[in-house]
Amino acid sequence: MVAKKAHHFVPRMLLRNFANERNKLWWFRNASGLPCPQERLPESIFFQNHLHAEQLKSGEKDVSLEDEFEALENLIAPLFAKIIQRSEAGENLMLSDEERTLCAVYIYTQWKRTPQSFGQQLIQDQFLAYRDRAISRLRQKSDKFDDEIEDWLSDEVAQERVKQNIRVGIMRRMDPQVSDWLSKLSIGVGRISNAKKAFVITSNPVVKLTTRDSSTLGEPGVGFYLPISKRVVLFTSTFGDETHGMSIVNDRWIRNFNLALCGQSEEIAGHSKELVHSLTKVRGKKKCSEK
Repeated sequence: MVAKKAHHFVPRMLLRNFANERNKLWWFRNASGLPCPQERLPESIFFQNHLHAEQLKSGEKDVSLEDEFEALENLIAPLFAKIIQRSEAGENLMLSDEERTLCAVYIYTQWKRTPQSFGQQLIQDQFLAYRDRAISRLRQKSDKFDDEIEDWLSDEVAQERVKQNIRVGIMRRMDPQVSDWLSKLSIGVGRISNAKKAFVITSNPVVKLTTRDSSTLGEPGVGFYLPISKRVVLFTSTFGDETHGMSIVNDRWIRNFNLALCGQSEEIAGHSKELVHSLTKVRGKKKCSEK
């Protein structure tokens, strides 16, 4: 069977919730060189080839992590649909313990699976330093591996394989203590009241909001925020078994939240060309000619 190639780090089931009436999104990427947002299908944005694939020595690719992400997305998609439908209808929503845990696990997984996440950037920036320290410790213990080490250091393909597999390991790893901790967080759902306002979705779509006093999840005012549609944002809250619902009436908060998303992301997408372009202008891009 041919291995899956295009791996979405923001899944299509989430992107569709930000699409316009043509089932497309207005998309912009800093490195694209294009001055204006482009209208794209969800399938054609927010992906990298073989991003979630472990590279085997045989040259084959193990895409089991991509399968695991797809299974998680299939579990969360109907729950997101229920949350969005009830939020937009103004109905009270009380999630079960299982649903709250699923939401928290999904938000955490989405936070760490993107190429611009902290863990992925750390591997990209610090791989050589980690490699050299590990080799130094190995040589201090014994010199019998010197020839093997030199062969490996001269093999760029082997080193890229190790780096990629470390990335996959970080994305896959779920410490039992972290899982237990996530299960104890309450979940909040925010809905935009002003029909003229909307959230965008970005290539690094989870924002961590903190307070002056704390940056620890579970503390008051601290949480992971993930927009799950153009009108609804899901977030982790304090420890407890509640589901917190709120109407977002502060237009400035919405704007600042979108700016925070864009400030940590290379790609931006949304249902409105004007909204996406307004956020790229803030980032210093040239004026886009209207058509």
